[in-house]
Amino acid sequence: MDPLNDTLSKLKDIHEPSVVSWWPLAIGWWLLLLAVVLLGILSWWILRKRNSVRPVAFKKLLLQEINVIKAMDDPATVSIELNKLLKRCAQYRDPDGGSASLHGSAWAQYLVEKLGFTGISKEEIESLLNANYQKEFKVDPQKMLIGLTAWARSQP
Repeated sequence: MDPLNDTLSKLKDIHEPSVVSWWPLAIGWWLLLLAVVLLGILSWWILRKRNSVRPVAFKKLLLQEINVIKAMDDPATVSIELNKLLKRCAQYRDPDGGSASLHGSAWAQYLVEKLGFTGISKEEIESLLNANYQKEFKVDPQKMLIGLTAWARSQP
């Protein structure tokens, strides 16, 4: 008998390795998962901070814009800018209230009921908002600005 043949007969047959399992994940996958979660949380936090205006900042900006509008001379320009400012106030105070599409009488009613303007009647608001379409003003825009200033100061 040949010693080489005898040694070869004692060897086991070739076998394939077992299948590599996908679980547990390697450390690199855990780090990638952690990075994605942290990036998502950071993005959410940044967007939330960017889109939120603190009430104190809102009040300060509102009063600054009212002072800018008070300095304007043309009553038609005052009424246009005042309407824009009121729309922004409504959007800030009630973002889902549908105030963006309101105009005319419905808009004036919304300002009186939802935003709580006191000392200014619905008719005065309507006449001021329609002032740029009229030859003569029925209400003084400065009176409306005084009322808006009082409303802004009463906000939290």
